[in-house]
Amino acid sequence: QAALHGHRTHCRQSLVGGNYALLEGTERLNPDFYAATMWRSLMGQSVLSVESSFPMLRGYAHCSRQHQGKTTLVLLNLSRHDKVKVNVNLSEEVSPCTNTSRLEYHFSVPFGDIHGKSIQLNGKVLFAEKGNIPVMEPLNVSCDKDLILQPLTYAFVVLSEDLPICR
Repeated sequence: QAALHGHRTHCRQSLVGGNYALLEGTERLNPDFYAATMWRSLMGQSVLSVESSFPMLRGYAHCSRQHQGKTTLVLLNLSRHDKVKVNVNLSEEVSPCTNTSRLEYHFSVPFGDIHGKSIQLNGKVLFAEKGNIPVMEPLNVSCDKDLILQPLTYAFVVLSEDLPICR
């Protein structure tokens, strides 16, 4: 939302130390680190409009940073109990399933512990071994499959459709 109103940067309170840091020492990456890394990697500068009919779903869309002509979504399911089926309509000129697949990065917390220090990507716990950032591989999902967000999860989704505004 801030980007739609001309804000071009976002700052963190602290990188190391404190209660809201991205890093816990040199060996542990807090869950926010992965969200910030994915945002920086996938979300481009052009902001697109998003609407949702489900009040507990937040959505953000940008032209993709790494995939010219493509769109990347960030979807957050804030519901504690309900999973959400997401229907994507890019524009009247673009069919939502013209190519064969999309890339999905689903983030969740182990055992539903939203206050914990661990995070999962596509069901696998992420952790930094000896200070190395783990490789974050997406699921390659057929575009005819439903896009489902489980309760209290978020996902980065790179759509394969070519969107003229993102060229």
